[in-house]
Amino acid sequence: MYVIAAVLTSLALKVAAQGGCDPASNCQLPNCRCFLDSKVPGGLNLTDVPQLVVLSMDYVLNEEYEPLYNQIFSVSNPNGCEIRGTFFIQDKGSNLGLVKRYADGGFEIGINSIDGTVPTSEGDMVTMMKTVKQDLKTAGIDEAKIKGVRLPQLSSPGNTEFIAMGNNGLLYEAGCVTSQYDQQLNYKWPFTYDYPPTDNLCNTGTSPNIKFPGKWQVLVADLTWKGNKCPTPSGCNGVETKKDAFDLLYNNFASHYEGNREPYILVLDPVWVKTDYKLEGTIQFVDYLRAAFNDVWVVTADQMLQWVQTPTKKADLNSFAPFQC
Repeated sequence: MYVIAAVLTSLALKVAAQGGCDPASNCQLPNCRCFLDSKVPGGLNLTDVPQLVVLSMDYVLNEEYEPLYNQIFSVSNPNGCEIRGTFFIQDKGSNLGLVKRYADGGFEIGINSIDGTVPTSEGDMVTMMKTVKQDLKTAGIDEAKIKGVRLPQLSSPGNTEFIAMGNNGLLYEAGCVTSQYDQQLNYKWPFTYDYPPTDNLCNTGTSPNIKFPGKWQVLVADLTWKGNKCPTPSGCNGVETKKDAFDLLYNNFASHYEGNREPYILVLDPVWVKTDYKLEGTIQFVDYLRAAFNDVWVVTADQMLQWVQTPTKKADLNSFAPFQC
């Protein structure tokens, strides 16, 4: 009797520590995942878990950057489909016809901003997301496939941003950079705000502190480079050669791959890809992933989330519908 009581007390304390979130009862996939749930989605054995890598690009997409990005996305995943990534689009300065061609080619399109600035009020935030989404829709992009947002400068206005996401039918946020959960032992799987964490997770701004059921957070872990932390490759100092660029990207990848296989989220921007040796190091990194590993998949943020929602063993991924061409 005492053993049973002790077990029940332990479970109750665990649920309480997660703000009432219990993955065994009130927060289950595909639409809910607890922030403090450190287990692999679906309870898969680590040996069955693929390493998912998400290459995400911010700001403008136009003819200047098209040939640069195309060089990165030139290899295929294990199922033979070409790798793809997610563009978070800044409206002003982008060629939306080109954005449409990328969308037709299997890339995911998300929302960044109208002009590279962050709205300061809830009303302006709602309007910004609505405007960019409508412009993308007018360009011929399927509205149902516009699911994610990442604000300029990786800003995180917390509740304001998530209210605007709800008003615009968006599913996830991918701009919260964290230096709290950026080590091999504590990387985070994406989670929902059905039961929000009590602490602020984001380095710039705040994470939500009220419930947003079914809305996902894709945390961006700080990178480690030469003993320092940086939110993006372009924010890392001392990257001076192609080898430096490769080592930065690969060493942080290895920290995920050799740990619990949480998704590796990379934020690429025009500053990074316009520097020749940094672009060359990025291409070398992506090419090496595909040549050296048969359990690494380079996917969009939406594809990654679909895997989290419906966990599938790596041996079965060749027929996993969200990863098909």
